[in-house]
Amino acid sequence: MGEAYKKSYNVRYSYTDNSKVFSNKEGISKEIYDQQIGDVENLEICYNRTFPTLSYLKGKNLALRRNKLGMVVSSIFMALFILIDVFADKEKWANRYEKVFGIQK
Repeated sequence: MGEAYKKSYNVRYSYTDNSKVFSNKEGISKEIYDQQIGDVENLEICYNRTFPTLSYLKGKNLALRRNKLGMVVSSIFMALFILIDVFADKEKWANRYEKVFGIQK
């Protein structure tokens, strides 16, 4: 854990909306931190007025990589389900479920 831990940072930030304080953190690698943040102490925070817990650091897109990974994983599962739907013997499984649940035609 020591070597991987040294290569990542947590960027913590907080903001106030209607006298309520909200805080968030973004986990990023050291390389991205050096490229995107560097020595900047004050960053502009954008948040949703309707849902103030949804926020991000303007112009930094730190969570973008995490979202891309989620889209890739979701696409793999979607492709798997489509392949099962296309190539599965649906009539065989329908008959099997009819027998198990006692469904009459």
